[in-house]
Amino acid sequence: TEAASFVTQYNAILDEIDATAEDSIYSGINLLASDTLEISIGSEATDKISVSGIDASSTGLSVTDATTWWDTTSGSADSAAINADLALLDTAKTTLRSASKNLSSQLSVITNRQDFTESMIDILEEGAANLVNADTTEEGVKLTTLETQQSLGIQSLSIASSASQAVLNLFG
Repeated sequence: TEAASFVTQYNAILDEIDATAEDSIYSGINLLASDTLEISIGSEATDKISVSGIDASSTGLSVTDATTWWDTTSGSADSAAINADLALLDTAKTTLRSASKNLSSQLSVITNRQDFTESMIDILEEGAANLVNADTTEEGVKLTTLETQQSLGIQSLSIASSASQAVLNLFG
């Protein structure tokens, strides 16, 4: 009865693994069901990162149910079948850890790219604001200076013109 209880528990865990892999959908993409996520990282169509998922179901991990654990001829548990399933579980664990490392690595690249892009956006927005938002006091001073220079220029032309008229009047 204890072996039968273990079989039931083991198969229930496999069902949970399948349900978790099946329900791990975000925005229509399930990386635990071999879906691929394409992330654009630039303005060109080829500027993208491709994140490939794995089949994390019990079938995809090659883990079978415990129906072979019981030897019907001897009426006892088949230790060879149990050990074979334990080996499959170890392989599945290694596969999941490797996939986890791969996804973490890709997440790091994407996060770094996102941070860079956000920083670049902030710099460009600040630069655009500096171009558009002029300092009215500074611009007012510049305008007054130009108006004064224009007025002085007109007066100097007037004086120069009257001086040449005075010289002509002396000879005339």
